[in-house]
Amino acid sequence: GMTAAFAGILQATRINEIEPSYVVISGLELKAIAAAVVGGVALTGGRGTILGMVLGAALIDTVDNVQVLMNAP
Repeated sequence: GMTAAFAGILQATRINEIEPSYVVISGLELKAIAAAVVGGVALTGGRGTILGMVLGAALIDTVDNVQVLMNAP
């Protein structure tokens, strides 16, 4: 719960606004789920580490940034 609240605060400062429709439009919830799965969190719940989740998020973000730099669709 505490880490989710912290992540929400960080995301709100990143996008400079708090609007629920932005999350739905931008697809951030799918990136969050993908980062969790890549980081080793079980979809059934109860298994995974915070370090794995952070590494998964870093990998997803890196891939996204490389696509932007390469002008990939």
